[in-house]
Amino acid sequence: GSGRITQEESFTSNPLTMLYEKSSKTVFTWLSGTNLGNEKYYDWDATTNSYVLSEEYTHTYDTKVNPLQMGMEAILLGDLVTAAVNNLTKSVYVDATDPANNETTDIVYTYNSANKPVTATSTTTPGGAVTTASYTYQ
Repeated sequence: GSGRITQEESFTSNPLTMLYEKSSKTVFTWLSGTNLGNEKYYDWDATTNSYVLSEEYTHTYDTKVNPLQMGMEAILLGDLVTAAVNNLTKSVYVDATDPANNETTDIVYTYNSANKPVTATSTTTPGGAVTTASYTYQ
């Protein structure tokens, strides 16, 4: 296998029965290389005895080398997007319980002669929030 995590499942302890019960699940889908393409988050519904989708992220990347890639150690930070070998250019968030919370973040980079990002400007819609980052190399 590729050694990439594809699913994480969480359980909680029931204080009455002292048994562990299903709580939530996250499913990860990977693109070629080590870019995280999709994250689906599910909550356990004890009434239906099944997982119910609560939210989803879909990610798109450029083809340039990400200077901040952390590899699979990004699992420890809880942010597998930082494991990507390429630079994140778009992230689409879908709230399965309330579509009014859906948003898209687009990121545009400028690059130096070594094809590394010098600046990144992210714009989130709806709302139009803009964030700018600068990268410095030694």
